[in-house]
Amino acid sequence: MNRKLRTITGAIAILAGVLILIFYRGSSTTYSEQDIPKDIERRILASVDGHTKVSDIVIRDHKIIGKYGVYLYSYRFKDLGEMNGYIIYEAINEEKFTVNSDHLLSFKRDELKLNDGLQYVSLDGYVIICGLIKDEDTNRFTITSGKTEITDTYERNKYFIREYILSNPNEFTIKALEQE
Repeated sequence: MNRKLRTITGAIAILAGVLILIFYRGSSTTYSEQDIPKDIERRILASVDGHTKVSDIVIRDHKIIGKYGVYLYSYRFKDLGEMNGYIIYEAINEEKFTVNSDHLLSFKRDELKLNDGLQYVSLDGYVIICGLIKDEDTNRFTITSGKTEITDTYERNKYFIREYILSNPNEFTIKALEQE
């Protein structure tokens, strides 16, 4: 019984080590600035099961914010039309970047139709808002954080990345205003 338990424990330890190694190697991959567009395309294709469902992958905007490179991209997925998202790369040094974030967040607005094309993320004291405002979507928002209040209007049908420095970027609200 002891021998069997040790064998099982050893196998679990080896498996855990392999999983940690795979995770560590995957999360520590670095990219040159020239390699980033290819990495974005690879990630999009991997997330939707390959080439047959995706077309027209385009990097729409890119902006350096602090030590981060924010990339806004779009693509067509099956018959659903154009979709967009962003990915953030963190500079390790002047020539190498690693992925910091590759998730998509959308405004949560119960009182208005969800704006699929607009995303935001809070990162190192910044609130970064990026995406696309379509004709039928609200294009004015007020961002409030502590004593800081910013009202901004976004141009319709044009991709953008904007960053804001707030009093407390971990606690903020974004409120849609009347259409302009």
